[in-house]
Formats: sequence, structure tokens, C-alpha cells
Amino acid sequence: VAVSLLCLIWTIRSLQQYKGHESDRRSVQSVVAEAKRINSEISQLESQIPTLEQQVQKEMERFKHREVIARLNEILLRCFPSAANTPDQAALFEAYKNGDTEAILSVPRSDRKIMFVTRLEVRYAGELASASFPAINQRSAVGIGGFSEGGLPARGGFGRTGAGGMSPDMMGAEGMGMGMGMGMEGMAPGMGAQAGPQSGFVVVIEGYSPYKHIEHLLDPSGVASDQNRWGVVTRFENLGTLFPEIPFELFGKGDIRNFREESGWVAPDDNQMPVGIGILKEVERVPSEQPTGGQPGVAARGMMGMAGGAGRVGAVPSRVSQEWVLFDPMTNEEISRTYDLVSEEDIRSNPEYNERDLGRVKLTNFGDPRYIERDYWFRIQAKFLWKDAPQDAGVGSSMGPGMYMPGGMY
Repeated sequence: VAVSLLCLIWTIRSLQQYKGHESDRRSVQSVVAEAKRINSEISQLESQIPTLEQQVQKEMERFKHREVIARLNEILLRCFPSAANTPDQAALFEAYKNGDTEAILSVPRSDRKIMFVTRLEVRYAGELASASFPAINQRSAVGIGGFSEGGLPARGGFGRTGAGGMSPDMMGAEGMGMGMGMGMEGMAPGMGAQAGPQSGFVVVIEGYSPYKHIEHLLDPSGVASDQNRWGVVTRFENLGTLFPEIPFELFGKGDIRNFREESGWVAPDDNQMPVGIGILKEVERVPSEQPTGGQPGVAARGMMGMAGGAGRVGAVPSRVSQEWVLFDPMTNEEISRTYDLVSEEDIRSNPEYNERDLGRVKLTNFGDPRYIERDYWFRIQAKFLWKDAPQDAGVGSSMGPGMYMPGGMY
């Protein structure tokens, strides 16, 4: 009996202790359940690892070719005149590099084989043949025909082609000159030989040059394999020779849809001229106190009119007292096309002139105005094939529409 009683007491006590730890058991069960849930979620996540790794790899592919545009950009600039490929003027390039204005001015401006780039834009195109060129920034024309009687700028000036301007073989895409032309569809270099879309880059390069033979710097004819005479476009055509390891080549130069080249005289009133060229200043050609055949002490205000040679109609200003002129920002030289005016030096050296002729526009034997022509502007629109490019390069989505780099001396 005693033993039975002790067992009963022990059982009751154990039951009481068991009930007393009910909350502990619930906590343990909760922890175990949570652990099972976490293990289940971990297993689910582990099962997603291959899919996630593929997604990460796909996103990283976007950055795989991030250096391609920068590399093409560098290659294109190396095709411009420099100390390396224009060794006869290496000292001039060094002077520009060092900001040595005196050394720069020691070389006549029209003899400087240098090109200033004001715009370099590179855009990726998945289908190069159908890609369009970026829009050309139109500049606002500034009349440089002097001031009218009312003191307002005359809206005359100069064009870039025609009599007294660019010769036909130096016209741009519209004139089909400069070695350009509409190629037979599918027959241009880099076209038609490969099936399917070809990816690459659309490029626009703009700038200006003081050199008197701009065509020699751009696309000279008859240079063949003489690299010392190659121009910028010639080097574009021979990228594989100059840079054997690069994956780019000029695409369809013989087709105006793929390649265009333009140039013209630098002139503030030419709205085809690229923006960013020179610094525009108003220049006084005749001192305000100089008698000019009008009222004493009043400068002549050139007759409002249009200059010939640009396909424009209107009267040529007979006299110019002030002009809008573009200046070189470094050397402060005049770089734009202006009227050839009777100067004080002309009056002193030529007995046919007198003080009343000061500021008068000189005329040719045909009665057309004479001009002082200085720098040229240029524009190259080209496409470059990306050889062996992956089908999904991702260049456009990772780098935006392309690369734009203003300014530079080459």
C-alpha cells in the first residue's frame, strides 16, 4: 500500500511538473516549426539559384562591351592630323599643346595642317544599314554684310558654294562631290556580302580647320598607299591597316545613306556651318569719326543687301563700317569669311583711292564683291561596322544613345 501511495504521489507530482512546463513546450514547438519553415524557404531559394545566376549574367552582359564606343572614339580621333601622322608640323602641334601662341602665329594660318573638332557623336545601331544619322544642329545665321542705314545688321553675307565660294569638287553630300556619290544598292563596301542585319556605330564629326586645302586633310584623291598623304577619310577607309586588331571598318562609303562629307567657308551667316566655331565679335572697320562721303563725322552704314555667290538675291552693300566676325579663341585671329574692304593701307598705296573710299567693298572685274576667305568648316557623317559583334551587344541600353564629346584639337 505504501509503495502504491508513493507511486501515486510521484505520478501526481510529475503531472504537475509537466503541466508547469507547458509554455516551454509550446516555445520549443514554435522554434522547431520556425526552423522547418526557414529550412523550407532556404530550399526554395536554393532551387532558384540557377535562375538567378542566369538573370545576373544577363544583366552583366550589358557591361561586357562598355568600352567599345570609347575605343572607337579614340581610334577615330587618331585618324585626324597630329604630330604622329603629320610629322612635318610636329612643332606646331607641340605649340598648341603648350599654349605657345607666339610659336603658333609664326606659322601662317592657312599653312597650319590642323583640325579642331567641335562635335564627335557616336551612337550604336543594331541594324546599321537602316540607321539614320543624328540630327544636325542648325545655327542661327548672323548677317555679316555690315550695318544698314538704320543701324541693324544687314542680313546679307556669304554662302558656301557658287561663284567666289567653294569649287564644285569641294561640295558636300548635296553636290555629290568630295569623292562621294550614290552607290549601287548592296554593292558598297561592307554591304550585301553578309546576310542578316549588321550592327555598328553611326558617327557625326564636325569642326573647322585653317588649312588652305581642306580637301587634302579630309579625303585627298590619288594618294593610294602613300600614308603620308592620307586624309581623315582615307584613314577611316584603312582602319584595318593602321589598327589591325580593331573590330571596326568603314561601312558603305559609296552610298550617301551611309557616308556624307561636307565643307564650306567659315561664315557667321551660314546656317549649315556647325555650331561652336570661334567667338563672334563685332568689328569696326571704319572709325566713327572718319569722314566717308556722308555727313561729316558719321561712319557709313553699309547698304543692306545680299552678297553674290550664294544663290541669294539682293543688293551688295557698297560700304561696310562694322562687321560680325568669328575669331580664333586662342590666337584671336579672324577666322570667318568677310568682305574685302578698302583699307587705310590701300588708300596710302593706291592713288585711285581717297579717304572717301575707306570701308568700300572691293569688286571683281565682273562687279561681284571680293571676299577675304579664311578657315573652313567640315562635317563627316559615317557608319562603322562592328565586325563579329554579338547579336545582343547591349551597347545602346547600357550606355544610352551614344557618346557625345564636344571640343578638341587634332
